[in-house]
Amino acid sequence: MNNCEHVLIASIIRFPDLYEKLELQTHMFQMDDVRNTLELFNELGKADIEELYRRSKIEANKYITPQQIVEYSNDKLIFKTHFTNNQIEVLENYKTNKLAHATNLYSNAPNRANKEYLEQVIQEVNSLQIQPKNTKQGVLLEILEELTIDKRNVVKTGLSNLDKKIDGFEPTQLNIVGARPSMGKTAFALALGINMAKQGNKVHFVSIETSEKKVAKRVLSNLSGVPLEKFKSANRMTTEEMDKASDAVDVFMDLDLTTYDVDKFTPNAARNILSKDKSKTNVLIIDYIQLMQSDREFNTERERLEDISRQLKILAKSTKSIIIVLAQLNRSVEQRQDKRPMMSDLKSAGGLEQDADVVMMLYRDDYYNKEQEESEFGKSIVECIVAKNKDGETGIVETQFYKPVQRFF
Repeated sequence: MNNCEHVLIASIIRFPDLYEKLELQTHMFQMDDVRNTLELFNELGKADIEELYRRSKIEANKYITPQQIVEYSNDKLIFKTHFTNNQIEVLENYKTNKLAHATNLYSNAPNRANKEYLEQVIQEVNSLQIQPKNTKQGVLLEILEELTIDKRNVVKTGLSNLDKKIDGFEPTQLNIVGARPSMGKTAFALALGINMAKQGNKVHFVSIETSEKKVAKRVLSNLSGVPLEKFKSANRMTTEEMDKASDAVDVFMDLDLTTYDVDKFTPNAARNILSKDKSKTNVLIIDYIQLMQSDREFNTERERLEDISRQLKILAKSTKSIIIVLAQLNRSVEQRQDKRPMMSDLKSAGGLEQDADVVMMLYRDDYYNKEQEESEFGKSIVECIVAKNKDGETGIVETQFYKPVQRFF
């Protein structure tokens, strides 16, 4: 193996766990078979050698060959300790080739556009480097430092009881909000989005079911405190309410909160949104996952949702973003005497419960018990059931939902 790219892919085939330590992007590789192999691993979310072997036998010349896979898997001269240096060598080749291309382009046609491109390439290659992983000592020192100074980039939900339970959301997390219809999950998700945008984060709200105008009216109702029904037609607001709505428009314009009204939404579309601007922490809220489409064809609904879930988890990690996905729970909830949802109600939604960092379920008792006296202000107690929390507590958190103005507290 004289080619450094084949040495690197051989290391991953021999030690699949090294895939998690790969810092290079696939476009940095010149060899088609190596690049295609890594793209397959990215698609699968792991270095699945058995699946690579199967695909390699079917699609000849696209991936590392079956013979190479066997050879690399048994090569005793491949060492884990060389992996960082292998990555550095591939990166340096990429930087050299890209700089040479930009230089030749400018030499052959010394115009302004090529000059700007050369300057951009120089800046890019100078910024690219492979960072050596922390040693044990470095990790332990970091932990000690974090005990006194909180360096985590935690984004609060803005709901005090919920923040006490889960502390907030962190970049790389995939989080699920599941509920039956009419529990208030869209209003809940919008309230989270508004609160997180107010903290200076870049929030994207993707609605596959509701038009952008209807979502915007919900946001304005939340911000203004004017009942949502008064946004539905003209001449329904008082002068004071009109002033509040006008002020809310100004606030909404200043918030880094973008709503998307789409008929089709895939993991690749999510990647395009999250890759555009990384100057702030990106928060992507999707309403809701069962309406999403996969980038590939599958035989069953469950396989499709499992693929979407896995791809969203990979995306959250690779872009260091926070992804919050709404999920419709199955009808079996309605058949139980206690209609509070459980983790098992997510089973029909693919592998969400496995992929998610935090799983929350919403439950409104007054929806099922109509005899309860209606609050003067349209207030409902919504239980936010934290069914899964990888890094913290689970349990039930009570929130107050003022449905007329779409507000959660």
